[in-house]
Amino acid sequence: MLVKVAQTGREVQEFFVEAGTTAGEVVKMAEFDITGDIVIDGKIVNNDHLVKEGDIILVAKNLKGNQSFEVSVIKVGHGSSIKNYMVESPTTVGDVLKLAGEAEYFTSEGKLKNEVRVDNEQNISGADREISPAPGSNIVRLYISKLLKGNN
Repeated sequence: MLVKVAQTGREVQEFFVEAGTTAGEVVKMAEFDITGDIVIDGKIVNNDHLVKEGDIILVAKNLKGNQSFEVSVIKVGHGSSIKNYMVESPTTVGDVLKLAGEAEYFTSEGKLKNEVRVDNEQNISGADREISPAPGSNIVRLYISKLLKGNN
């Protein structure tokens, strides 16, 4: 069965595991630090909690205050890729691009030099634009693409 595991500031990882696998075992597979709480479906669980198909395990260092959510960084065009990261709000477009190692998308002044879209919004011009999931969601999709001459 497929499960995902995430920790703030790290790329989301997916594992195929057998029935009877515990949350603690999955967190160890991901090589995450288990100093925080393990959360599944919004509830804190212990290391011995049995995971089920489709579980998303969050290793959270601080559950009070900030909301954690997933960001999919989707590169469009040549060299397309999708990487998922767990972040805490407030976070900005620039924070996520730096986390994803996408420094080439910034000018020397820290401005965005390529097309960036957040979910269904049109082009975002500022790296300081805060992002958060829509109500009822826990994921944001950040689309990035190189600007090509002649394309809008």
